[in-house]
Amino acid sequence: VDKGHRLALADRMPPPISTDPSWYQCKMCPASDICHYSKKTKEVNCRTCAHSTSKDDSTFYCEKHQGTVPYKYQLEGCDDHVLHPDMVPWEIDADQSTEWVAAYKVGDSVVKNGEGHFKSSELIANAEACAMPEIIKAKEVFGGEVVG
Repeated sequence: VDKGHRLALADRMPPPISTDPSWYQCKMCPASDICHYSKKTKEVNCRTCAHSTSKDDSTFYCEKHQGTVPYKYQLEGCDDHVLHPDMVPWEIDADQSTEWVAAYKVGDSVVKNGEGHFKSSELIANAEACAMPEIIKAKEVFGGEVVG
């Protein structure tokens, strides 16, 4: 119970139980893909957001919206969602990141995720397209959304 409590309230993801994806516990784990293969979440919700913090009363608190997130919305997320750095394979560029925007190094480009930039769902759908200079420029000029 104590270990579960520590894990639930941790700011960072714990290290994998094994570095070997064929380890029997890893083969049965629903997070195996994140730990060993894609290193990327498939979920956009409050629980995968960099703005959200789990609390010891089983709630989540949103720093962006300054409040406790109702359970229904924890599962849905919002348009201000920013992918938590532990749930993506890209390195964060601290110099270009701000309080509400994460700048990730995707290939040779820096892709901004958050307020006024690419949505988390776009990065999950196709990060490589989001990193293309012509797509970045087209998004700035025309808006639109990367869907695949």
